[in-house]
Amino acid sequence: MIMDALANRVEAFGVSGRLDQSSKDLRGTRGHIVRLYKCIFTFFSVLFSGFEPRIYVVGVNGGGGMIYTLVHLLAVVSRRRSGYLYHHSYAYINRKSLVMRFICFLGGARLGHIFLDGAMLFAFGKMYDVRGDVFSLPNAAFVPDHGACINLDTANKSKLIRIGFLSNLTREKGLYEFLRLAREVRIAGLPVEVVLAGPIVSSVDKEAVARAQCLGDLTWVGPKYGDEKGIFFASLDLFVFPTEYQNEAQPIVIYEALSVGARVISKDRGSVACQIGKAGVVVDRREDFVAVVINEINRLLSASSEERVRLRSIARQRFQEDVRLSERTFRDIFLG
Repeated sequence: MIMDALANRVEAFGVSGRLDQSSKDLRGTRGHIVRLYKCIFTFFSVLFSGFEPRIYVVGVNGGGGMIYTLVHLLAVVSRRRSGYLYHHSYAYINRKSLVMRFICFLGGARLGHIFLDGAMLFAFGKMYDVRGDVFSLPNAAFVPDHGACINLDTANKSKLIRIGFLSNLTREKGLYEFLRLAREVRIAGLPVEVVLAGPIVSSVDKEAVARAQCLGDLTWVGPKYGDEKGIFFASLDLFVFPTEYQNEAQPIVIYEALSVGARVISKDRGSVACQIGKAGVVVDRREDFVAVVINEINRLLSASSEERVRLRSIARQRFQEDVRLSERTFRDIFLG
């Protein structure tokens, strides 16, 4: 998804020659066979085609997929061209990779790097040799601006607070932490509406959500896509993201929430702390996430309508800051 969005933006700057590397929805052995075929095709296309882009941008795959990244880079280096690695995963930052070390050595000063933010650059630089140009390109560049038509003055002025969570609903993404939060909110008798959105695949997870609904803890509204996602986020006062995913980087859903002025509380993973900034609360993994969220709910309940509008404005501004940064990065790389 991110790589397709990046390719679309690059082409908007008049840089063509996209080479599809995805395995679509194929998994396992069949997915790897498709990616291997496309990787080999890309290698020879770069080496022998007449297409001569000024800049190559290679998306870095995590895990075993870094072998594909290495093959792509070998083709670029063989043509004695400059290139950028586009980093959108923390897999090889959370755990050192010999393949990534070799990629950085092979690319040398000709190899630039595009990171999500300064925090990602700092973490990467502690483990690998960075000699080429460096840029920051936040994922805000690829997020629809749901808040473009939202009037921040229409923020919820009632005493009822609406909190929500949207994701692929799994234990790894924090589903059960959110269910615990919903239960504690009900037990505390807080005037809060708790809403859950997103697809559920596991039958065990579906049963857990169904039990929570039967108890009156929350309402599950199913998957939301396109404009429906924007409407969902715009209805929230507080977006909760209790992710347990080890390689979380810079979640798109956080930017979607910020774009409509929803305050965000998330666990500290990847680049999330810089992403949220002053537009919410980042919870250390050693802290009680549910307790922190309830404290923030109480703060919102006691806030005046003017204060709520101000908080929404801060969240929206945080999103816009990273959109502007991404536009500068695109201009600097492709028009500089």
